[in-house]
Amino acid sequence: MVDPGEDFEGYMEGMARVEAERESTRELLQRHEEWRQTTWGGWAVRQMQSMARNIEPTVSQISSTFGDNDSASSAIIVNLIRFLALLVAMAGIYVIAQVVQKFVGNELVIEEEVVIVHEYETEEEAAQARKKASRGKTDKGNKGD
Repeated sequence: MVDPGEDFEGYMEGMARVEAERESTRELLQRHEEWRQTTWGGWAVRQMQSMARNIEPTVSQISSTFGDNDSASSAIIVNLIRFLALLVAMAGIYVIAQVVQKFVGNELVIEEEVVIVHEYETEEEAAQARKKASRGKTDKGNKGD
């Protein structure tokens, strides 16, 4: 005779594991929704999803119009529409980048001043070095030096 308990061996452990995975997924989705509601990145994602929901009926109508028949011309037209959508997206990014560039400025100028420190044994050596270094310069502030 076969023990009926063998059919259900590990069943409770499997159910506990499935429940733990569901709880983990629920927590992950909750953290993700919190991220969407509280960060700039989440705001950007919400805006893109909203825009996609607004244009989805148009895109589905176009794709159903050209997707029903499998001719070469419909494939070319669908690929052309995809290409045009890509160009529009790239142009939009370019325009936004130009606007941001106007606010930021055209170029960054980084100036570095290099100071070389020499240590001299005597004050006379230091005076000679200063004299040598300032030969070609006109120093209006230190005429007596």
